[in-house]
Amino acid sequence: MFGFFRKKSLLQKQRKSIESLLYAVRKVMAYRRDCLPEQGLRELRESEETLQALLKKTDAAEEEILSCRREIQNRARKYGGDVYPQGFWTENAEVFLVAAIVALSIRCFFFQPFKIPTNSMYPSYAGMTFEVFSKNNPAPKSWRRVFRFLCLGAVRYGARCPVRGPVFLPLMMRDDHPKPYGGVLNYQVVDGRKYFGLLPTKLRSYRFYVRDTPVDVQVPLEFSLDEVVLKAFYPDKNSWSQVFQGDLRPFIVRKGRKTYLSTSIRKKKDEPLLCFDILSGDMLFVNRLRYHFTRPQIGDPFVFRTRNIPELMGSDKYYIKRLVGQGGDKLEVQEPQLLRNGKALDNCSAFRKNHAQLAPYRGYTASGSLVKGNDVRVPEDHFFAMGDNSPYSGDSRYWGSVPQKEVVGRASFIFYPFTSRWGLAR
Repeated sequence: MFGFFRKKSLLQKQRKSIESLLYAVRKVMAYRRDCLPEQGLRELRESEETLQALLKKTDAAEEEILSCRREIQNRARKYGGDVYPQGFWTENAEVFLVAAIVALSIRCFFFQPFKIPTNSMYPSYAGMTFEVFSKNNPAPKSWRRVFRFLCLGAVRYGARCPVRGPVFLPLMMRDDHPKPYGGVLNYQVVDGRKYFGLLPTKLRSYRFYVRDTPVDVQVPLEFSLDEVVLKAFYPDKNSWSQVFQGDLRPFIVRKGRKTYLSTSIRKKKDEPLLCFDILSGDMLFVNRLRYHFTRPQIGDPFVFRTRNIPELMGSDKYYIKRLVGQGGDKLEVQEPQLLRNGKALDNCSAFRKNHAQLAPYRGYTASGSLVKGNDVRVPEDHFFAMGDNSPYSGDSRYWGSVPQKEVVGRASFIFYPFTSRWGLAR
């Protein structure tokens, strides 16, 4: 009854290692059969059979089994070559290889992880969001910062003022070189690194000025500083259009070849110019298997590749949008509603909430190919994709329909970060 507390014998303690040794001996005989001398192969087989027989005997002496174990161990070392004894990496290479094959198979055929970089599908799915810190809202420190990194993917960005003086904001002007993502503030695309400096990537680099000294702030390419700077420097304004009201000519200055907006904000030396966290966009699993058995349905949040979309050629990326039309459908926007074949879409809650403009859903906007009075006929074997955050979504209205063969799968489960959206994808 209380055998659990009994002291184990030496044989019982070493039983697992003996079984591992027998497995190794069988591998030696199988892998090195062609190059082993006949005597060596016979000795290994005899030792293996003897030890197996002793383990099966109920009355075998413990010392006899351990002695046989030492003998077979010596023979395995003598004839084992590279198979026995094995180092850590050699011993576990097979395990690592099998694990890698299983992981790649799951990713390729079943569930592929996907990270949402932008907010075109907000509020159903969130891209990178931010939190600005100030004197009234100080930045978290120590364990809170670690907790935010682990649970929300929060990464700290910002810069300090090298000198004392007024702040100047870089403005995007019409005569500036076109930028891939547009915006209010001017920036440059520069080379950088991600994942603790392991992989190369592209970054947005914004150059501010404090008095006459430049200060650079770099962020991920998909992230815009427009809203961050608006909240940090103009907390009483809701949009940049409110900032630009009135005559701005007295506040426009040139620094080098760029145009800047002079602000009334003065900073002290070593005071933060900007301090904010970028929170991770939603990470989700994409069900790659589902569309092998069922056709994509209107209202599905689906992921597709951009490599064969004419207007996006040269940018082989993965996008996630809402499927709003398929081959033969006629689509039009009568703000705030999206019509398919003359009827308002109601296949999912995102459609209904957009039509009713239930906050934070803003409704569908008539723009791109679906400007007011226009309609679009979806080509056969294609899908029309739109974001739930219609006013801020680059979608099929601007770059056309999605070829059916480029569909990857349906969003199924948000696994990170740990927010209220965690769980089954909507």
